[in-house]
Amino acid sequence: MLPLWLVWAAMISTSFILGVMALLVAPPASNVVPADPAGLIIAFGFFSAVLLAISATIRKKYYNDGVIQEALKAYRAENKTDSTDAQKDAKGLASTPLEAAVGKKIFVPLALSWALCEAVAIHGFALSQQLKMKWVYLPFGLPAFLMLVLFKPSVRHIQSLITRFEAENS
Repeated sequence: MLPLWLVWAAMISTSFILGVMALLVAPPASNVVPADPAGLIIAFGFFSAVLLAISATIRKKYYNDGVIQEALKAYRAENKTDSTDAQKDAKGLASTPLEAAVGKKIFVPLALSWALCEAVAIHGFALSQQLKMKWVYLPFGLPAFLMLVLFKPSVRHIQSLITRFEAENS
């Protein structure tokens, strides 16, 4: 589960750093402003709202108890050995084979949902730089950051499902 946490931490820290850069290091305001800044903000805002909705949909569809239970059952069907023995993976990190099986099933959908959240923060940063208005980042960066906080990986939840699965199938 450590790779999930590392990817999540990288994405949430990037959103935070973009916010600091947008609010503290933004270029000074100038007289050159695009013809329709409100139109740009609305267009970027609409697209960003769609990205956040897609992110939430992906998470709901691919990161739920049913999907995790399917991964556990598939692992059990393929491997008749005791799945609770901790093993070292290629990087030397201790994990059980069941945790690895679940991680493989949910890693890509979770990473994709986080990437969509981060894209919204990037839109806000790009727009704040283009319009030379620091505050423009906030309506993009804050929702993206909050969604990343809400979408953090829950190792405790996954481990409780694995424990329940083991108890039901032993």
